[in-house]
Amino acid sequence: MKILILNHYASIPEVSGAETRHYELARRFVEKGHDVHIIVGNYHHLLKDMWTNAYGEKFQKNGVHFHVVKTSYYHGNSVRRLLGMIDYYKNAQKSIKNLIMEYGRFDVIISSSPHPFTLLAGKNISEKFSIPLYIELRDIWPDDLIEAGVLSEKSLLSMLFTYILKKSYPYAVKIISLVPDINSHLNRLKIKKEYIEIPNGISLKDFYNPPENCKDKVSYIINTIKINSKIKIGYFGSFSPTNAIDEFFEKAMSMDEKSLKDFQFYLFGNGERKQKLKEISKEEKINLVVFDPIPKKCVYLVMKEMDALLFTLKDFGNVKYPAYSSNKIVEYMATGKPILSVYHENFPHYRTGGGVFFDINNISSIKKSLSDIKSKIGTVMSENIEYVKKYRDWDVLAEKLFYAISS
Repeated sequence: MKILILNHYASIPEVSGAETRHYELARRFVEKGHDVHIIVGNYHHLLKDMWTNAYGEKFQKNGVHFHVVKTSYYHGNSVRRLLGMIDYYKNAQKSIKNLIMEYGRFDVIISSSPHPFTLLAGKNISEKFSIPLYIELRDIWPDDLIEAGVLSEKSLLSMLFTYILKKSYPYAVKIISLVPDINSHLNRLKIKKEYIEIPNGISLKDFYNPPENCKDKVSYIINTIKINSKIKIGYFGSFSPTNAIDEFFEKAMSMDEKSLKDFQFYLFGNGERKQKLKEISKEEKINLVVFDPIPKKCVYLVMKEMDALLFTLKDFGNVKYPAYSSNKIVEYMATGKPILSVYHENFPHYRTGGGVFFDINNISSIKKSLSDIKSKIGTVMSENIEYVKKYRDWDVLAEKLFYAISS
């Protein structure tokens, strides 16, 4: 089968731990003899550079073909980001027409959000060349943005996105959703369409068996961790406002010293809240060290040295599945370590009982969770590990996706 994937922000493990979903799925398809091509936008917010500067206009990774199309540089949620989306919409279609001339007609198109312009590009190509279209919703725009307070329901952008969705969805054979239930979204659009849940996952084989050179890369950090006798809690991820890691420690700083004295916190990541976290780390009241990110392929070696792992998230109010498909959650669960986590009933680690939970807005709740996590230290959360093996390994998810697009 010849498969075309449209994902403006697709990435590979060397660049970032995020946005590797389609590479992981595609390389498994390639291993089974299929031909997979991914269209990406040139400017990558994770790379903070142009793909063409590092990899050229096209490249291969383990047999997966990547094709780079021209898109504008942007910073944050600016007008230039919208222009970049429109660039991708126009230039991806031009690129696909050339690819069809070079490689022949594709059997399937998977057009992946977040932004609806990708879906519209897939719809146009599907219609023009009579290729079955599968629409994938990684983020549900504009609904998620409205619920998070980023967009108004009556804004021009919200109405434009809704219009595009109503144009695109009917052309899809099926919708692939990263969350279990999108009925309210489809009902709002007054569209009836079959959908299947295929969340983000993890390559357990790779995760548990990092390359040999990882030992040298993280040896200093591991040695630093091992000599500390306190309860070691690690955070691995972005220091962004959305993840609210700074909010957690600002509230922790309001507690009495007795509640914090037994803990040593290690934070690994980057983001706009990094400087604030470094300032908090200077306070004598809290034992906190801020590191740069650990390479994704090496992260397990450091995670397994922790006594517990910390997951924080901004309170998005009525968002139904916040961070449901977070790669970080899946990695945390795969370690079997207890998870000190912000509460949400739809988190998989809440449903397995594999953690201790708190309300990010409540200092007393955070204080109690820190006390409660002590009883979990040294316990292997086997229910978390089994959940990941059964439902979130990329081998399992790739089989599920291939069945969906070929049946």
